[in-house]
Amino acid sequence: MTYQIPGAARPLPAQSPRELVYFQLSNSRTYLQFSDRVYMRHFAIAFHDLSGGLLLNTETAENFVSDLVRHGWLQQQA
Repeated sequence: MTYQIPGAARPLPAQSPRELVYFQLSNSRTYLQFSDRVYMRHFAIAFHDLSGGLLLNTETAENFVSDLVRHGWLQQQA
């Protein structure tokens, strides 16, 4: 399974939710020094503000990515 941001030219190089969170974290200059969990929390706050109040579960990478898919920010591809 891979993930894609709708409208993006290429899928993200991740095969699991945990790999996706790590990929996003490692490509972030702002959050590079944080753990995956702290990154997800900070991302969820920004997402909440920018999306008009949508919430992301940050307990696990699986929940986090599942919520991003449910809200239409990511697409899963087989």
